[in-house]
Amino acid sequence: MGTQVNIDDISKQRHFLRFRNSVTIKTNFAYAMIRCANIKPGDLVCDPFCGSGTILLETLDYYRNKEIQFIGMDVSRRSANGAKDNALAEGFGEDV
Repeated sequence: MGTQVNIDDISKQRHFLRFRNSVTIKTNFAYAMIRCANIKPGDLVCDPFCGSGTILLETLDYYRNKEIQFIGMDVSRRSANGAKDNALAEGFGEDV
């Protein structure tokens, strides 16, 4: 798997409305991961190291209105709460 390298990081403009973790996966890479995962309605997406929630937010965005369950957790309560705040800020309140 590869990712495009740009001078300007265009992925910083997505999903970090309230909280951005110091170390985070780029959104284009998270998008590629969920597309390769072959997620189907009824599946469970679990991110045990959710950080700022990039993988979960990309999944919520791509599979909007599908019957998919999401679980995100992190050892850092600050990160887990930040991921929840990001999801709420993007309008995924009913899914959080």
